[in-house]
Amino acid sequence: MLDATANKKLVRVVEMVAFRICAPPLEGEDTEPVYLFEFGEEMPDETVRELTRLPGSKKQPYENTKQVVERFEKERLSGLDCEVEWDFKNSETFEEELESPSYPGVHTVYRKEIVQGTIAMTDEMEFDNERFQPDYVLESAGKGKSSKKFYKWITKEECDNEEIRYQVGKAAPFSTLVHPPIGMGEVELKAFLIKNKIEVSLFGKGQTKTLRDLSLELVRGESTLINDKSGNLFRVVEPVLLKLVNSEDDTILVQTHVTHPNEAKVELKRLPATKRRPDENVFFAAKKIMRKMLNMEENNVIFDGVNVEFAEEDRISKSYPQLKTIRRKRTVTGHLER
Repeated sequence: MLDATANKKLVRVVEMVAFRICAPPLEGEDTEPVYLFEFGEEMPDETVRELTRLPGSKKQPYENTKQVVERFEKERLSGLDCEVEWDFKNSETFEEELESPSYPGVHTVYRKEIVQGTIAMTDEMEFDNERFQPDYVLESAGKGKSSKKFYKWITKEECDNEEIRYQVGKAAPFSTLVHPPIGMGEVELKAFLIKNKIEVSLFGKGQTKTLRDLSLELVRGESTLINDKSGNLFRVVEPVLLKLVNSEDDTILVQTHVTHPNEAKVELKRLPATKRRPDENVFFAAKKIMRKMLNMEENNVIFDGVNVEFAEEDRISKSYPQLKTIRRKRTVTGHLER
């Protein structure tokens, strides 16, 4: 994406979930809570690098926060041999820009969501608290060719001394990231269409859309123009449909109608959908439907990250005469959990 605070500054964007795992003081002991933090990593080639940060994991496009937490517990926390109670309702989000250690010279913006986890203390832990002492080191090798991580417990004061960001603070999060501009202005677009033998004088007549409509559509990333090997021009639209299945009764959510600003009501029978930008992941588009159209909590839906249905069709556009349109439709399945 682009950082709007700087001229044409391209940044790599990574979505992450950070885990603020707290071990409360044992009953009868005059100590403050301690937090798990990551202080080292051994790469598969045995290279070791020092770290000072909360444990975290990258969020795959098809995952929600709960899924990331469950994966982290399974892969990295098994050595603690205890239950962790997670607070998903009060998670904190912020953006942090750093130079990536993996990609030197590439500025990376980490979109982080901090989730609080508290060790569920039991009577057994009152007598065996070795795993929660400051000198205890938890090693986690992960699976396959993943790196080995090293964790230990520290206090809030030590977090401050090490400048570890373990909470968002009072400042309200504000993103300056924008999508890179694409598309063409009206003058450039008109010349391009004429060059490709499209009669632009037909646009904006009757029920057809105007040249400005097409320009705005291209700039927003809702469609693109491409030439095939024979030089023919096509408008490409990539809709993403969300097939949301209720896990209790297998019913599917459908859109029944739409009411336009002029109060005209149009009956529909289709899945909720949105147009995908050419640089947008299909699952990000599906999450956009949940967030903007359905006002739905992300953690309530489990996406099928493997089986995405695809269909392609081409036809002459009713909105833009002489301009053949290719629709590359993808259907993402999500299961609504209660």
